[in-house]
Amino acid sequence: MAVPVRPSWLGFTRLRLRAEQPLSLGPLDMNFRVKAGGVHGDLPPYEAFPLGGTNSVRGYAEGGVGSGRHFVEGSAELRWVLTTGQRECRQHLQCWIKHV
Repeated sequence: MAVPVRPSWLGFTRLRLRAEQPLSLGPLDMNFRVKAGGVHGDLPPYEAFPLGGTNSVRGYAEGGVGSGRHFVEGSAELRWVLTTGQRECRQHLQCWIKHV
């Protein structure tokens, strides 16, 4: 969050939150993530929240899904270990929910 020294120096305030909760269920590991953000005030287009990219919706370029003044993003990840002899192979499954 931005706090202006003088009101004329600030045209907008941006707030971004992120929460993450891991959960271990025996050989399975689950990870839940929620991100949200919002902007108050005059927002230049290049400061909008981009949706897409490696930290958001994989398979899309950053901003490829869209952009906006407010967003809520959630994901759940399930990981498990496959043991094959001496080697260990990690597998995972992911699910995303987006709302703009």
